[in-house]
Amino acid sequence: ENVDRLVIGFHDGVGGGGSTLVYQISATGNTIVTADGGGEYGPGAAQEFESGSTKLGTMAFDNNANKIVIFYQDDGNSDYGKAIIGTVTGGSTNTMASTSPATFNGSNATGALSVAWDTENGKGLLSFQDGGDSNYAKCVAFTHDSSTFTFGTIIEPWGANKLVYIGGYNLTGAHTVSFDSSNDNFVLTGAYPDSDSDYILAAVAVSVSTVTCTAGDVKEILTD
Repeated sequence: ENVDRLVIGFHDGVGGGGSTLVYQISATGNTIVTADGGGEYGPGAAQEFESGSTKLGTMAFDNNANKIVIFYQDDGNSDYGKAIIGTVTGGSTNTMASTSPATFNGSNATGALSVAWDTENGKGLLSFQDGGDSNYAKCVAFTHDSSTFTFGTIIEPWGANKLVYIGGYNLTGAHTVSFDSSNDNFVLTGAYPDSDSDYILAAVAVSVSTVTCTAGDVKEILTD
């Protein structure tokens, strides 16, 4: 926001590390100025934030501190859940500096990541599947001081021992999260197992106080 740049995160080839590209946005705000449009205003060189193999990443923009928070599965280290904080520079370089990776789910494999940022109160919520606990759907709140993360206690917002997924991806434990500014909470959505062992489209609201999560009741959105 402060340097009018777009950050794209990607998995750099088969078995490659996690990288980012920074693009400059045009003055009108509706196009990306690439190298073809003026050389120095194109994307900068790819910035590697994880040298080992990565997959299943997600990111959000912290408008309060003008930072990028990136969460990913560290495929080169037992699929641990890792996170970094990125700082984007302006000018003609279009680069992003990142912090050292932090681990947010202990020594457990972690996947199906989705993150949202509370643009009003400066905190975030990450949803994920816990590969160290039968791929159950979980979430954790977090803040940062631009260099270090503070994570809260991991909870199971859908209830204990729930396998929630996004139809089409078939990622057991996967669910999406967004921030609801009208009600000052986060909303998780996903395919939720009902009593008949079928799946229904459902949502659950999660409120966050500092880094403490409190989940509401699961609400059915749509049945098949």
